[in-house]
Parts: sequence; structure tokens; C-alpha cells
Amino acid sequence: ITTVHEGGRTGLTATAVCSLTAEPARILICVNKTASAHDPIAQGGPFCVNILGTQHVTIANRFAGRADVDGEARFKADATWVTLATGAPVLADALASFDCTVNARFDYGTHTIYVGDVRAAAARAGTPLLYSGGAFMTTASFTSRIEPPRRRLRDRPSSVTISISQVCSPVWRQSKSAVMSLGRPSACLNVMRAAMAVALLAGV
Repeated sequence: ITTVHEGGRTGLTATAVCSLTAEPARILICVNKTASAHDPIAQGGPFCVNILGTQHVTIANRFAGRADVDGEARFKADATWVTLATGAPVLADALASFDCTVNARFDYGTHTIYVGDVRAAAARAGTPLLYSGGAFMTTASFTSRIEPPRRRLRDRPSSVTISISQVCSPVWRQSKSAVMSLGRPSACLNVMRAAMAVALLAGV
């Protein structure tokens, strides 16, 4: 998730993002109050949700704070950043991007839930980057870690959450770097539904 406020850019790697409504197109994000992007978004800055591909491991780690850099330093020369409708930073080769303005916010414990109106969206083909067990991985490496199904409930493996990007690849493969805006709500909706879906495996 990236944002800009009063000329300053910052962002974070997030795991809590989902669709909210289709008409109008809205998504929600959950941001820790200690994150550098929290206050800029709270102060009215637009934000962009960028769905990452397997080529973006370095960017994912950097925005997760693992490179010990913050703010503008996270936007290094190894990535190309553009803008769509709001001015928020958009990763040029992200598998999908949702450019949003804040519609509402809700404080909840250590986090703030921001509801965003999708002003523009973009999608392109690629292989999604997954996150599980504290590590980034591909679909193939994730699948190899899943145990075979068990018949008895007590023998089921622990549930794991799949990155929202895993379910998007069929839509992205069909997309030829198409850029959608709310002027084409059906196209934007199709990408949103795929990109924001979350699958939960319980060993069944």
C-alpha cells in the first residue's frame, strides 16, 4: 500500500486488504497505527493497493521494514512508480493496482480500518507473490508445503491464509496491461473481485 501527503511518499507491505462493495467500487485496508503510512492516510492522503508479483520480493521486504528504510527511501530506482487518478504512487509493473481516496475510517485497537473509493485500477499478466509462514513464495512452492487431506477433523493441518493475489492470475493472464477506471465499472469490478478474494484452506 502506497500513499502521498504534502509531497511526501511512504508505504507498507500489507496483509489485511479486501473488497467491500461493488457499486460503488470500494475496498478496505487495515493499517497498524505505528506504520509510517498510517498518519498520511489519516490526514487525507490517497492510497494505492499494489498487488505484487514474484519479481517484487525485494520491494515487498523493503516496504515491510526489513531493509531498515522508511518513507521516500522505500521508493528506490529498482522500481518504476507512476500515478493514475489520485496522485498516489502506483507500481508500474504491479499485477494489479487500485488507486483510492479515503471514504471513511474506523479505529479498532492497534489498527485503523480505511475504506477507499476506487478511482482507477490497472491489471496485467504475471505470477502472483504469496506470503505464508513468515516467508514470500510462489504458487508452486506454496502448494508443495500443503499436507495431504486427512479424514479426521483432529488430524487436519493448521489453517493457512493464501495471499489475495493467488486467485487473481486467471484475470491477469487475460488482461493485456489494461487500465480501467470507474468509467468502466464492469471491468474494474471483475478485476476487484478476483484480486481481493481471500481463500482459506483448512486441510479439506
